[in-house]
Amino acid sequence: MKFKINQLMSKEDTEIPSLSSSFSAGYGTPFNDGDSYEPINKFLIEKVKEPLLLVVSGDSMKPTFLHGDRLVIDFNRKVVNGDYSAVYLNGEYFIKEFNESKRGYRLLSINPEYNPIEIQDNDDFKLLGKVVGLERKFI
Repeated sequence: MKFKINQLMSKEDTEIPSLSSSFSAGYGTPFNDGDSYEPINKFLIEKVKEPLLLVVSGDSMKPTFLHGDRLVIDFNRKVVNGDYSAVYLNGEYFIKEFNESKRGYRLLSINPEYNPIEIQDNDDFKLLGKVVGLERKFI
């Protein structure tokens, strides 16, 4: 039996743009354009003007974010020290904790097996948006 996506959605769901690329919680992922729309609960995006859904790939942000988690990113919200954010760095995309100090910018992982990434002056670096929602499957 085939269903259309709107048949599987509840009244509390809506559709938002989703990128086909996963954002790495690890060593970085090249971007693979090709966006689509995915259903998500309205509660996760009620205060987000232009939400985007990303999928986590890797384990550097565990236990907070797990491989396969769907994250809502707000590209209009300013990223500040300590925020989890979608990040572009030298052609690759990450989900990391943004850290700003007197020494400069760093991207931090939660998993202690991963070292911080120090942002250098010659790096092509952009904070893309703040993580504002999380959706996880438990089965």
